[in-house]
Amino acid sequence: EVTGVQTCALPICAVQEFAGKWPSLLNKVAHSMQQLFRIKGDVLGSLKYNSSDTVVCAVSDPTEVDCPLVFVSKAFEEISGYASDFCLGRNCRFLQPNDKNLNTLINGEECKRMREFCCKPRIGESFVCLLLNEQKSGKRFCNLLFMTHVQVEDHPYILGVQSVLGLPMPTKIATHDATESMLEFDEMSMYVFMESLGTRLDALRRQLRASDLACVAGA
Repeated sequence: EVTGVQTCALPICAVQEFAGKWPSLLNKVAHSMQQLFRIKGDVLGSLKYNSSDTVVCAVSDPTEVDCPLVFVSKAFEEISGYASDFCLGRNCRFLQPNDKNLNTLINGEECKRMREFCCKPRIGESFVCLLLNEQKSGKRFCNLLFMTHVQVEDHPYILGVQSVLGLPMPTKIATHDATESMLEFDEMSMYVFMESLGTRLDALRRQLRASDLACVAGA
């Protein structure tokens, strides 16, 4: 079971409503994406037709319950291991670690900040966070996530652009199975380790928010 994944009827209407709007949304954010992520024009051209496998991005609808995804790029499918048919209509929390306690200790405060950003659409406002994410295979990675509110045809959306950071990944949490094994072996020590790691990541997040990228994103 994937933590937080809806099992009831998905908000297909929101997905259908966004169909065909991706090129228009991309046009609105093209300049800022080129500036922030050094994306070249030919890559943006490929991304417009969702044929680029280099830019990991997704769009969600904050006007719908639980802010469901309405678009994911080809690269998003590849890095996450989830096909678009699975992603669309779901909140993106399926990327968070399946272990609830690990997720709370490592991502808790960032998830809270992210929810607050999504619940209060302000066109043009942006947000940067650092999350421990988990692929469908159970392999984990550090995700530097940039989000911005964009309006297309008088409807607010949230664009998210992911960058996979090559930070050293402790063996104990590198995969879902590794974490489960360590918890079975020495649960108390593992929770102390996760809490300590969460504290170190929070320090890195504070530095990130004070960085030039965070300043640009908050402008």
